[in-house]
Amino acid sequence: MIGRMELLFIIPWGSLYLASFFLITFTVLYFYVYRSHKLYKEGAVVFDCQKQVPSWFYLLCRLAAKVVLKRQGRLYNNTNSIGGGSQVTFTLYNCRLESKGLRQYCSVCGYGWDYPDSTNRDIPVCYPEILFFRLLAMVISSDGFRLSPLGLIHVQQTMRTSQPVDEIKKGPFFLQAAVKEYRSVELGIEVDIVFELKDRVKEPVWEGIMTLLSRDMKKLNRKKQHTQESCEPEEVKVIEILVPWYTGLIYAFASLDYNPYHLFSPTAKLLGYKSPIAHGMWMVSRCLAEIEKREGTDAIQAPVCVKVRFKQPLLMPGKVVIKYWETFPDAGTWSHKSYQFRMEEIGTRMPHVVGEISGVESYSINAESG
Repeated sequence: MIGRMELLFIIPWGSLYLASFFLITFTVLYFYVYRSHKLYKEGAVVFDCQKQVPSWFYLLCRLAAKVVLKRQGRLYNNTNSIGGGSQVTFTLYNCRLESKGLRQYCSVCGYGWDYPDSTNRDIPVCYPEILFFRLLAMVISSDGFRLSPLGLIHVQQTMRTSQPVDEIKKGPFFLQAAVKEYRSVELGIEVDIVFELKDRVKEPVWEGIMTLLSRDMKKLNRKKQHTQESCEPEEVKVIEILVPWYTGLIYAFASLDYNPYHLFSPTAKLLGYKSPIAHGMWMVSRCLAEIEKREGTDAIQAPVCVKVRFKQPLLMPGKVVIKYWETFPDAGTWSHKSYQFRMEEIGTRMPHVVGEISGVESYSINAESG
């Protein structure tokens, strides 16, 4: 009889490696591609977050295919397919808050690691945006989305809290993302994507509108950029902050947004930038964190609305100033304190982001953006 040690030398190791390769490949294709593709082909638009949702690998494959098939800056016709056809809408239910992710986000954005444990402090108003990242990928990669995923630029964001975001700590919550509107603008095509966060009893907690621009490069080359200097009151509070080169990297760990624009110099240069650029929502969250530190938690307490526009990219590393001042709404509007804020490059009046904080009655989130 052949002993066990002798048997080891007889086994065809090349065949064993080949069998292992095919097994791993089959597992990946089945669990990360086939099951997700089956969900899409069955027309699923509502998913249990704790059970089965389209995998990131499958979504990235779909995004890559859309990049190849569609040209940026062009509005394509709808196809009656996944995502509800012309009305692209996806919903996740049974979602749960991850405390570790929240702590990491608060630390990266200037609130502090222990922020979620502090008394009388709500979850930061920008935090729910990262909860929609998978839904955003599902919307953009769907057949019903009429733009190329390539080169989409975040140009505007509106956020409104109906009640404290802390409500999502009390149990499972609902997330929904839907395409609201496409429109032609001077630089290409803009699209509004509406996000809705509801608590365990389906009451609205947080709503947002993300405006993305698909640039028409021909129009962009003819367009000359002009920066308007804003009028500032005399009593402006100014905070200087440093932005290290690794800011985009640590924000990616907290938000799961690994866009190569924000990570390393080599990847940023491949995409046309001299160095990595700061994530727009990080800039907004950092501004709001600094305002709250100086004005107290009431400054950005629900119900509140924050509206921002993104201007020039912030190259990292760098040093910027955050400016903000209180504004006074017209008589008869909501009594919530209002502020305007902006992040600027030091030594210039060139803004990276401009925004305002106000009560929800000042304007509706469903108002036309622009």
